[in-house]
Amino acid sequence: MEDLKSHLRNASRPALLAFLANAMSELTLHGRSSGDDEHGHSKLKRINEAVHHLAGHMRDLFDHDEPVTDSRIDGMAEHLSVLAQAHLHRILPAAD
Repeated sequence: MEDLKSHLRNASRPALLAFLANAMSELTLHGRSSGDDEHGHSKLKRINEAVHHLAGHMRDLFDHDEPVTDSRIDGMAEHLSVLAQAHLHRILPAAD
């Protein structure tokens, strides 16, 4: 998780915004398979909550005066934990 936080902290704002868009897309794909799972409803609810929070971060960060704080990074990382590490590493923003 610290690796993820480091990537998010060091990304340029455009790279961070693109990453959030990609992450939300990955989450929706992840949600498609939740109906096949016996715990599908709770899994889908968790995915929906993650997309909701990440979309809020993305909306806020379009304002260039909005700082990328440690608490914001922590919140993003928490909601990104829904995705498997392999999915996250594939879409991580490049460090600047």
